[in-house]
Amino acid sequence: PDGRLPEHWGAAKEALEDADLGSLPLNETAVILGNTLAGEISRTHLVRFRWPYARRVFDELLVELKLPPTARAAVLRRVEERYKSAFPPVNEDNLAGGLSNTIAGRICNYFNFKGGGYTVDGACSSSLLSIQEACVGLDQRLCNLALAGGVDISLDPFELVGFAKVGALSDNDIRVYDKRASGFLPGEGCGIVVLKRLEDAIEDKNRIYAVIRGVGYSSDGKGGITAPSVPGQSLAVDRAYHLADYSFADVDLIEGHGTGTPL
Repeated sequence: PDGRLPEHWGAAKEALEDADLGSLPLNETAVILGNTLAGEISRTHLVRFRWPYARRVFDELLVELKLPPTARAAVLRRVEERYKSAFPPVNEDNLAGGLSNTIAGRICNYFNFKGGGYTVDGACSSSLLSIQEACVGLDQRLCNLALAGGVDISLDPFELVGFAKVGALSDNDIRVYDKRASGFLPGEGCGIVVLKRLEDAIEDKNRIYAVIRGVGYSSDGKGGITAPSVPGQSLAVDRAYHLADYSFADVDLIEGHGTGTPL
């Protein structure tokens, strides 16, 4: 309504402007984004959809209070109006807005990209998985340009209460890789990068920020569902070094994903 682009559209536009590619290969541009849980909007709508259950609970209570049928109906009408007033009516726009698969699809729709668009969900590694998927697509020439990254706008009770119940949230500073670690604090944001094959970027005289030499990933097997596993994470690192043809002595800086939990 105010003329601004949604967050992930704006990030895509800024990334493309920064890349300064000139004409875009619309038919060969793919959009792959990481996302977990879609966002709080989808879960907010679920509350609205639960009105029939809430109505039944209210009605049973009013019957127990021996309210006459006409008074009961009037109360239920007013309660329904107030209950639903916090939520927008359901239409084709907010239906699509509650689906994570639409995040990439709407970028394709806005820019007219036809090289494929989808989301991947690997929890905290979703953004990196999207980049890995984009690299595979470029390497296999399924696309010639890719927008990859992730968006997370999920700070709502579902996440916060859930993490609090399992003791994962910190009530103080986040101390990553520290014996005093007491949990983490989740955040929201969006980031997108523009990827091309290196030889194409050189030929087109594009500004190159970095080169991805290899990507490796793993799962923890029986190591755990939500807790990090040292053998599982070591396996991913080892695979990345192997695919990039690096030794551990070649790398000057390692950026790690630290949960900030005691484990």
